[in-house]
Formats: sequence, structure tokens, C-alpha cells
Amino acid sequence: MAAYVMHAEDISCFYVMRKEQEEALEELSMRLDAHYTKNPEPVVAPLPRLPCVIFYPQDEAWYRARVAGDSSCVQLVDYGNTDIVPEVREIAAEFLEVPPFCYKCKLDGAIDFAGIPGVFGAFKEMVEGSELELEVMAWGPEVTVRLAKEGQDITTILKSRFLSSEPVALKTDAQQKPVVFSEATPSSEPPAAVKERKACTVSHVDSLNSFYVQYSTQLDSLPDFVDKLQVVLASTPQTIVETPDSSTLYAALYSADNLWYRARVEGPAEEGGFRVRFVDYGNVETVNSVVSLCSEELLVEPFCVECQLADVKGADDSNVLEKFIDLVLGSIFSLKQ
Repeated sequence: MAAYVMHAEDISCFYVMRKEQEEALEELSMRLDAHYTKNPEPVVAPLPRLPCVIFYPQDEAWYRARVAGDSSCVQLVDYGNTDIVPEVREIAAEFLEVPPFCYKCKLDGAIDFAGIPGVFGAFKEMVEGSELELEVMAWGPEVTVRLAKEGQDITTILKSRFLSSEPVALKTDAQQKPVVFSEATPSSEPPAAVKERKACTVSHVDSLNSFYVQYSTQLDSLPDFVDKLQVVLASTPQTIVETPDSSTLYAALYSADNLWYRARVEGPAEEGGFRVRFVDYGNVETVNSVVSLCSEELLVEPFCVECQLADVKGADDSNVLEKFIDLVLGSIFSLKQ
């Protein structure tokens, strides 16, 4: 099928729109402009993954978006690119019904080019502004595709430019592993204390004695897992659990984005319903109900773990807690258990 690459971050992460959708996207843009020019929806808090609408003063147009990890950063869901915006507005229901016009894709064979400089630049030069022929190799939250330009397969072109003249040594295990650069290259094995450390992100903080971290090695898999959860629950009848227990994993709707997330029930809420903790992020919310997780593929280990800060005095001091949150929330750290 004919397609365009709307935005590219890497050969393993780019966004594609089918050519046949051009007119529909243009029509959506006109509807957005007409609606928000006459009836601008209210400004809303930029909560993570929140569907919203933003205004671009550069071209005086409105676009559908979704709040990214940083509250000031959004991704334009019909184009793939991200940007920093001063505010986000509530999205009208009629615009939520239209699926995004672009798909996140990965070039088939991208792993062969890992660590080779210049590949992405060459890829971007070939695809930008060009009509391409797209063949889907595998569907899923991440779509694996082959692309051709003027009858020539882009993966084949890249291999001929960057792989064919390389010596066989390129295929050794040592060169397939990612290289981590440091200020100095150690001449011996790193100390055991260093080897025990893991990169992580603090996703939620209750106190210095209870906060939640996500290991950086798992973060790329989490969005795909969340997408899979939506697909499974949308395609199978949902069973509401009337008397949930605290030892079982369930799914609950998060009010900020109305998406399903895995949750563990901590107990009844004073105002009714249940107090649940979303096990892959650590945050807590009161929900009206939870549903069972019947698919075994959804019963993997949680993506975050509860931690306690060691050797800290004044753990109950609100000023200390506030400073801790400012320092760590959403940042990447080295964790030693």
C-alpha cells in the first residue's frame, strides 16, 4: 500500500500514514479548526497519557494529542512528533471516536543495523516527503514493516550501503552488544557494588519509606503491555469481581485517561468502591469496580517495585519528602538494593 513516513525518531521507531487517509486527515483538521475556533474546550491538567487537543500558533491550527511523560510534552497522535506546549485542552467526544491516522512502526531487519552510525540519517533522507510502498510484516502495538521507494527496498539499500562492505567481524557477539561509554575505560572487572546497581525511574512516591521504581530495562516494554491489556479486555467479556481480595491481580479503569491498568485492591474506600494500587506504576486511586484478568499473558510480574530509602533521618518530615519528590520523580537513577 502507498504510505508516508510522518515522523521518524529511529529506524526502530517511526510513524506511518496510509496515502488513502490523506483526505480524511484533512477533513479532520478542518473539523477541529471549526469546532475549537467557535467553541474552545476548557484547559485541562496535563495528566500522563491524557487525550487532548492543542493549538499550534505557528500554523494557527488545532491538533489531537496525548500527554507524554513530561506534563508539558505532548505527542501529536495523527503525526507522531512530540512538542512542548503551554497548555492542553479537553478533547470533544466526536474527535475521540476517530482512530489515530498514523501507526508506530519498526523497519524489518532494524536489529542488523544496531550501533552502526549514519544509518538513521540515510533512512530519514530516503523517506522524508516521499511516497513509499509499505508492506506489513507483523501487526501489534509495534508494527514491523518493509518500505520501498520507487521500487527499491529501503532495507536492502541500507544493507548494501552499511553492511556489505563491512568485515565478518561485525557479526561477533561483542559488537552486537550495546556499548556504554564512560569517562574512563576500566582495565578490569567493575567492583561488585557497581555491578549490583540498576538504572531505574521513580514513578510514584508515598513516603521515603514507600516509593515505587521502574527498571529502565523494562520501560520500553510497558507501553506495549498497556496496549495489549486494552486489546484483550476490549475483545473478551469483562467479569466484574464483587468481592475482590488483596492477593489477586485485577484490572481497573484509571480516571485520568479511562484506560485499563493492572491493579491490586488495598481495601474498601470510605466513599464507596475500592482503593486500588496500579501495580505497574505505584499510584493509588479509588474505583467503583475491578474486573478479572483471565489471560495468563497479562499475569506477568509488575513493572514497578516498592522501595524504601536507606539510612535517612526525618523520614516523616513533610519538607524532606517534598524535596525528595522534586529530586527523583520521573528522573533516571542508579539503584542499589
